Amino acid sequence: MLSKNIFDRPVSLIALLIAVFLLNTVSSTYFIQITLAGVVFLGFLKTLDNKYYNSFILIVCMFIVIESNQGLNLFTLTIFSYVSYLTIIPYLDKVFTIASVRDFVQLFWFYIGLGIAYSTLIEFDWAIVGIIMLNLILDIILVGLFL
Repeated sequence: MLSKNIFDRPVSLIALLIAVFLLNTVSSTYFIQITLAGVVFLGFLKTLDNKYYNSFILIVCMFIVIESNQGLNLFTLTIFSYVSYLTIIPYLDKVFTIASVRDFVQLFWFYIGLGIAYSTLIEFDWAIVGIIMLNLILDIILVGLFL
């Protein structure tokens, strides 16, 4: 039997898109940068693995919302996620066979790449490290609860 997660249902993806949009819009107003980018990254991986290409379009839209609110260039997160999907994620799948541990390691890898993107595209500040760590902790909690 195929195990279902929240990325298998288009209704939950639309709800996640609305949540990401509202959260990024409201948090940028109050200068708090909570993005849920790691959850969107895991959705990116799941939609490509299961060949849900219609849902993939929603995931790319979520990345665009995050990039525009964070000041990153267009498709930075999408290209990084796709290159990671082709190169790093197959290696991580071989090394970490337990699915829940693999999700957490993939989240950690994504936030390392996000930190590199911030440091190369935006002026580096130690506050960015704190923001990335806060987002990583929030995404680990969300992934542990809902995925």
